[in-house]
Amino acid sequence: LSPVCLGSLRRAAMDQFLCERIGEQEYDTGSHWSIDSVVSRSGQVFLLDVHNGGGNNNLYYRVAKVLTSKRTVEIDGQVQNQEQLEVFWLTGSSGVKYSTGDKPGAQILDIVEGQLHILECHNGGRWPYSNKLYYRSGILQEGASSINWTKKNQLRMTVD
Repeated sequence: LSPVCLGSLRRAAMDQFLCERIGEQEYDTGSHWSIDSVVSRSGQVFLLDVHNGGGNNNLYYRVAKVLTSKRTVEIDGQVQNQEQLEVFWLTGSSGVKYSTGDKPGAQILDIVEGQLHILECHNGGRWPYSNKLYYRSGILQEGASSINWTKKNQLRMTVD
């Protein structure tokens, strides 16, 4: 397998693991969402969500850390230590508007010196912009609660 394919398999396995351990929780409203996760060198797990506002042309993002805590429970008379995962949203209790458009997707490309490097793309939204694709990159500084985005760029396709 190529490194890209292997990385995708590892990420899919991690996403499945997180979904099983965290469970289903409502965290925002909207539609056409995309969520990505990454593990830092220190073992910290980060989540990135981008989505439509639902019924409007606005795009929102949220960034979270997955926190681990241990708790002691008694099961059938035996005391057991269990690990519990909790999502802590760095960007607050609701999405942060970053652009307009439709069907966003985003990926955390890398973590360099505590900074999450992000690539986002989406289409232009309502007609006549719906057939145009846009992208931008962003950086989330360690300890920050918002992404510093670059200017939105239109993706131009050329055929040689």
